[in-house]
Amino acid sequence: MSTQDPYWKVKDVAARFKASRSTVYGWIKSGVLTAVRPSSGGAFRVPESAIAAMVHRATTAAPERPALTFPNPPPLPPIAPQRRRKPGNGPR
Repeated sequence: MSTQDPYWKVKDVAARFKASRSTVYGWIKSGVLTAVRPSSGGAFRVPESAIAAMVHRATTAAPERPALTFPNPPPLPPIAPQRRRKPGNGPR
C-alpha cells in the first residue's frame, strides 16, 4: 500500500461488491480485507490496493493437489438388505 493509494469507505466497498457493510466488516475482522483506522478512532478506510488484492485472491485458482490414494484399500463390508414396510403402516 503506497502513500498515494486512494482509500475507500466501508459503505463504498459494500456497494462495489453488492454486500452489506457488516459483511465488509467481517472481511476486515477475518483478515480477508486489509483496512486502516485513523489514530483518532475514526471509521475504517480500505486501500484500493487491498481491494485489488482481495479480488485477485478470489479469482485465482488454487493449485491442484493430488488425490489421496491407498495402495491396498481394505474391502468394504457387505450391505445388509433392508426390510420393506407394508403400505399404510406409516413410519415406525
